[in-house]
Amino acid sequence: MKKGSIWITPLRGIVLTLVSFLLHIAPFNTSMFSVQMGNEVQEGLLAERYLSYVVEVHRDLEPAFVRRPLTTWLIEGLSMVGPTEAWSFVIIGFGLFFVCGLLVHGLALQLDHSRREAAAAQVIFHVLPTVLFAFFTPIYTYDEPLQYFFILLSLGWLLKQKWVLFAVGLCGALLARETTLILFPAFLMIGLHGNMGPAKGPFWKVLAALAFPIAAYALFLFHYLPYRGLGAAPESELTSRGQLFHANFETAELAGESLSFLYLAVGLPIFLVLLHAFHTRAPERHRTLVRAFLFTLFINTLIVLVATKAKEARLQFLPVLLCAPLFGRAWLVDLRRIGGLRGYLRLTRYWPGLLLFGFLTCLIVLFSDHLFHLSDGERNTNLHHEYFVAQSVLILLNLCTTAYMIKKGIPPGVEAESALPADGGA
Repeated sequence: MKKGSIWITPLRGIVLTLVSFLLHIAPFNTSMFSVQMGNEVQEGLLAERYLSYVVEVHRDLEPAFVRRPLTTWLIEGLSMVGPTEAWSFVIIGFGLFFVCGLLVHGLALQLDHSRREAAAAQVIFHVLPTVLFAFFTPIYTYDEPLQYFFILLSLGWLLKQKWVLFAVGLCGALLARETTLILFPAFLMIGLHGNMGPAKGPFWKVLAALAFPIAAYALFLFHYLPYRGLGAAPESELTSRGQLFHANFETAELAGESLSFLYLAVGLPIFLVLLHAFHTRAPERHRTLVRAFLFTLFINTLIVLVATKAKEARLQFLPVLLCAPLFGRAWLVDLRRIGGLRGYLRLTRYWPGLLLFGFLTCLIVLFSDHLFHLSDGERNTNLHHEYFVAQSVLILLNLCTTAYMIKKGIPPGVEAESALPADGGA
C-alpha cells in the first residue's frame, strides 16, 4: 500500500458526505433543514425549531417512532455535550452515512474486489438518491442511517461467519428499526451458502444467530413499552396502515409518484446487479448476494406499496444494502466491456441508434414532467426529477450502446476509438 493511501478512502467519504450536506442546505432545495414552522424566520443554516420538533415526535409523540429509541438516544447524548438537538441530528445522520460508505468499501474488499472497485462501490453508495437526498422532502430520513450501519456491520460478520458478532449487530439493527426483520430470510440464504465464508454455516448456528436478535428485541419491547406507557400497536395504527395502499394508488398522480420514487430508489441498483450477475465471471458468492437482494426486494416492495407511504423512498432502499458492495465491480466491469467512457460515443456514429436514443430520452423527460407528480413539495425546490431523468438516460445509453455493439459484432472490451465505424454506421 502506498504511503498516505490509508487516508484516501475516508477523505473520499468526507467529500461525498459534504456534497450531500451542501445540497441539503442549498437555498434552491427544500429539505428537513429548511422547513419553517408558523411564522418562524430561519436565521442560520438549519431550521432549528422544526428539527427539534422532529426529535420530539420520535421521542414522545408518535408510538411507532417511540418504539425505535436508539437514534433519539444518540441525538440526545450528543446534544448534552454541546451541539443543539438540530445540529446533533445532522451530525449523527451524516456521520453515520459517512461510516456506512466506509463499510461498503470494506465489504467490497472482503468480497475480493480490487481497491478501485471498492472505491467505486463507496462512491455509488453515496450518490444513490436515498443517501444523497436522504433528508429531502418527502424522503424524511431519521432512523435509517443507524439501521444501515448495523446491517452493513452484520453483513460483514456474517460473511466471516462470526456468529455472535452477527447476532449482536442484528440486535442493534432491530432496535434501530424493526423493518430489519425483512432481511432475515436473505441472511438465512447467505449464511447457509457454502461459498460465502470459510466454511458452510451449520444450520443450527445460522438459525440461532437469527433467533437470538428476535428474542432480544421482543424482550426489549416487553419491558420498554410499558415503561414508556405504550402497549402493542393500537388498532388505529393498524387500520391506517391498511389504508395506505389506497392512498398510494388512489389517483393516477399518486400512482405515478409512488412508482417513480420506487424506481428512483432501486432502479439503478437493479440495473447494476443484473449486469454483474449476468457477467460470466461473477463468482457464485456474488450471485448469492444478488439472489438474496432480488428476493428481499420483492418482499420489501410489496410491504412498502401496501402498508407504508411509498413516496418516502428511503423505505424502498433496505434491500439495496445486500448488494451495495457489488456496485463498484458491476460498474467498472461493464465500463470495460463497453470500451471505457468513450465507448458511449459509438452511438454518435450510428444515426438510427442516435435517433432512437433521442426519441426515448424525450419520452423519459415527458414521463418525468407529466407523470411524476409530487404530493409533498414543489418540483423546482428539489432534484428528484433531475435525478430521475439522469438515471434513466444513463441506463438507456448503456442499453443502446450494448445493442449497437451486438448489431455490429463488436466484442466486449474493444477500445472505443478502434471500434468506431468509418462510414458513419449507416
